Amino acid sequence: MLWIYADNDRYFWPEIAQQFDTAFRSTGGQDQFLHAPAFGEDGHTLFSHGIPIWSPMVDDFLKAHDLVLLPQPLPDVNPPDIPPPTDLSDRGQQAFRSYLTLGPHKAFAISAHHYASSVAQMTSEDARKDALKNCNRLAAPDKETCTVVFEENSPAQ
Repeated sequence: MLWIYADNDRYFWPEIAQQFDTAFRSTGGQDQFLHAPAFGEDGHTLFSHGIPIWSPMVDDFLKAHDLVLLPQPLPDVNPPDIPPPTDLSDRGQQAFRSYLTLGPHKAFAISAHHYASSVAQMTSEDARKDALKNCNRLAAPDKETCTVVFEENSPAQ
């Protein structure tokens, strides 16, 4: 098993990630634990937004275990042709395009000057709550309130 842990994961800080690995190994688990550098504002998003960073780590792991790589990389995922919410910054528009390519159970929330998304949750409602919580946390210093504007790949009702 390969475990890749980003240094600034807000859910699994370094000590607990190492404890999980130690516990896994103590019961006979075999793994390779890779400690990746900090990624963005939250290392927990490394796998959803840092593909160029973790792909070589996975490729090296697979090669070391004589697992065959695809002869051709999979094609890039093209987001659906859905316009972003109005008034998003360039960075916000890029985040929205990335959001559109990600898996199910997701939501995108915005305020006047902030945005946040939540993806790969257990339910769409969980994603909605998480996106709203994350956006409101970012918007609170500016006394702004966020609204969920997209659920999955459709405008929120």
